[in-house]
Amino acid sequence: AAEAGAPAAEAPIAPPKHYRVVVHTGDSMVGGGLCKALAPKFKAEGTKFVRDVWESASIIAFAESDRLPKLMKKYDPDLVLLTLGANDVFDKHPEYMIRYIDTIVKKVGSRDCYWIGPPLWKGDAGLVAVIREHAAPCTFYDSSSLTLQRAGDGIHPTEKGGVAWADAFWDVFRRGAEGDTREASQGTLQGLSPVKE
Repeated sequence: AAEAGAPAAEAPIAPPKHYRVVVHTGDSMVGGGLCKALAPKFKAEGTKFVRDVWESASIIAFAESDRLPKLMKKYDPDLVLLTLGANDVFDKHPEYMIRYIDTIVKKVGSRDCYWIGPPLWKGDAGLVAVIREHAAPCTFYDSSSLTLQRAGDGIHPTEKGGVAWADAFWDVFRRGAEGDTREASQGTLQGLSPVKE
């Protein structure tokens, strides 16, 4: 028997999971620097990366359309990245989105999934918290605290801002896959917060 107070043996760290096909879909936030910076990271691992942008798409529109089922049938991805919510952040009743979030997640099916939350530019009315609480079984990545360089509209990240966003996500995504602490200075996985200094 182990001595009292002896540290428990650490579980072996699983190797990072590599994917065959990744579909990254969502609103116009997919169309900028984020996707451009993520694509080569996945391609370097031998992954086919599919980018699908629906300009001005809302969570409701995505839930009610057949876009996701068509993407799943056409590409049969083993990882889905959803970047949705930017067009809904100022909705005064974010709880109304719960059933639509549930519908979207169900359309992804049993595939691995990350819901990349919107990078807020003027706060929100509670939507980020609602997505965080209802995105499961997709893993929620919180982008709301990221400081990103923005384009002239003050909303969409520039390519440089997209690189910073992609790097922050990738750091958490890959460390999460490796069973690490899943803590990052900015951006967190569901239920895990940055360590306060």
